[in-house]
Amino acid sequence: MEKVLMKVLITGVTGQDGRHLTELLLGLDYRVVGTCRDSKSSKAKEFGQIFPDVRIHTRPNETEKIQRELIDEYSPDEIYN
Repeated sequence: MEKVLMKVLITGVTGQDGRHLTELLLGLDYRVVGTCRDSKSSKAKEFGQIFPDVRIHTRPNETEKIQRELIDEYSPDEIYN
């Protein structure tokens, strides 16, 4: 039987809390999707190298509409904001 991965959306994934949460959840076999303000920042690039399996979306102005679009696209089981 194939293991079902839990999906999680983390806003501000490249920040300190997002990074720790990502590490924890990946260790529990979650599929992590996150948002950050600037994907070209050194912090975002470093994050992408450390966690290559995490999908990062750049969202400079996080709005309810943008969050809804990501929820509709990924259907996460959990959301951390």
